[in-house]
Amino acid sequence: MKAFVIDLETAARSDAPSFLPEVTAPANYKDAVKIEAYVAEKRATQLENAALNAETARVLCVGILRNGLDAQFIHGHEEAAILHKTWLELETREADEIFVTFNGSRFDWPMLARRCYALGVPVPPWFPADGRWPHRTHCDLFTLWQAGDRQESISLDRLARLCGLPAKTGSGADFAKLWAANRNAALDYLRHDLKLTRDLWQRMANRPFIDWSDLPRPVIRATDDVPPVSGAETITGSPSAAANEQTGSAIPAEREERPKPGTRRTEEQPASVPFAARLPGREWIRAGLFFPCPSSLDLPFLPD
Repeated sequence: MKAFVIDLETAARSDAPSFLPEVTAPANYKDAVKIEAYVAEKRATQLENAALNAETARVLCVGILRNGLDAQFIHGHEEAAILHKTWLELETREADEIFVTFNGSRFDWPMLARRCYALGVPVPPWFPADGRWPHRTHCDLFTLWQAGDRQESISLDRLARLCGLPAKTGSGADFAKLWAANRNAALDYLRHDLKLTRDLWQRMANRPFIDWSDLPRPVIRATDDVPPVSGAETITGSPSAAANEQTGSAIPAEREERPKPGTRRTEEQPASVPFAARLPGREWIRAGLFFPCPSSLDLPFLPD
């Protein structure tokens, strides 16, 4: 697989204060001075985080890094045009590419979709509105690091340094100021973040895709350690056949020569096999007999 790295940079809109939710002090606050200080502190926090909320932010620049290509930046004066161009570029993803983000499930993708909803920009039908991306379509390194622990949190800078990669060259919170003061420096910052994300993906999640149709069928061999399946018929050479010989019972010749439907007898496979080994390929799943398979792969079928 090849990485298709995406990173959104946002800024607070000029009309952000009018879209901030109302702040009220707790009911136990009685002093007017304390109430005013509390409201002012909360409002300052809201304005500081305005670039992280789709209600008060705008998409300033979208960075894209694909395998073997230079970083691409989508920006402009009209936010709607940025969003539209971004979708057009994302739709060029090839079958062997995977979208790679850091915390994209909680920030980049929701921000992209919500700003489109607000501005009336069409969202393509392939976008999973519920956020449930197929494993082979999107990899969020933040979620991957959590490893199922939703309380775990880490920044891109800390994770990069932990993995022996270079640290970030700045903070996303300062991107809007850097964009206004020195656009080239802002693009260099975004380019560095894209490369860090790509390098982390190569270390953490770049597993080769296995085509299971090329793998041999697992064969269960009959041994003394494998007890006979209760209620299952056996074929020639089984313990039941030996028991019949001792009691004088005869097994019909046609049962000896013709295996039961679904049995695939080969030179490597002995005549007496457990019931599970005689199942057609697709019946392995119904029987609960799974062979090891990476959970990050989508298996549309189990080959016969």
